[in-house]
Amino acid sequence: MTDDLSDKNKDEDSLLLLLRDAIVQHLPLNDIKLILSCKYVDVNGCVRHGLRPLHYAVFENDLECVRLLVEEYGADVNVLDEAGYSPLHLAAKYGFLDIMHVLIDHGSLVNFHIAVNNSQTRSLVTPYYDVMTEPLSLCLENNHIECARLLLLAGADVNQQYFLGYEINLLSYENYNSLELILKHGANPNALSRSGITPLIKACREGNVGAVTLLCRYGANVNYVTRKFRQRNALVTAIESKRSDIVEQLLAHGGFANKHPELCNSPLEFSIRKDAIEIIQLLIGM
Repeated sequence: MTDDLSDKNKDEDSLLLLLRDAIVQHLPLNDIKLILSCKYVDVNGCVRHGLRPLHYAVFENDLECVRLLVEEYGADVNVLDEAGYSPLHLAAKYGFLDIMHVLIDHGSLVNFHIAVNNSQTRSLVTPYYDVMTEPLSLCLENNHIECARLLLLAGADVNQQYFLGYEINLLSYENYNSLELILKHGANPNALSRSGITPLIKACREGNVGAVTLLCRYGANVNYVTRKFRQRNALVTAIESKRSDIVEQLLAHGGFANKHPELCNSPLEFSIRKDAIEIIQLLIGM
């Protein structure tokens, strides 16, 4: 009996490797069907590192193979590999919009942190939970705007919290379109990162006037003072960088031109200390 079970497991492993190779090499669908018709093949069987045949089909951007596995053989669209990636995560990371449509239409989850807490998915290795990324985050990180839009329309949580902050805190503001998209869909413009920094202060620190203007337009608190480390607000941060264009935007959106009650110096005093001539002229001219 033990030998029979061992032989069965070996056969299953060999067939899964064969199936993987067939998918990766883009063999005809009939060849893949032939392998799947074998007695010991499990379409949801683990090949390596928690990866299933569907993961490989998605990675290869093989839409027809994905359809075959999902629609004809019942591949689990929500199974996670050892790193906490579902097939949808892979499609989101690489911007495979058509495949994302298929996966979502066949029941793929779009909020995996919530799903794991509710026991709606399986095969998550516990150590990866705290650093697990959502498909939306992968779309935004790689500037796949239409893929991100699809996820948001499917119910993705635009205010998902991670270890270092919320979605909006972790996004690169060089991806202006991504920032605008999540703000349109309700991202909190005043969400605090783990270090206590608002998106607006981050944008000022990076010298990104476009992101500053956009965040102000969506209601960012221009006068918020950080509680951790050095006390700063957006205006002080912009003055430190001598960015008169950003200072002008902040003042236009309600930034305190006079001394903030929670700060030691007024913007003018701070500008003089920094020898920021253009900003001094701007403040005096108000």
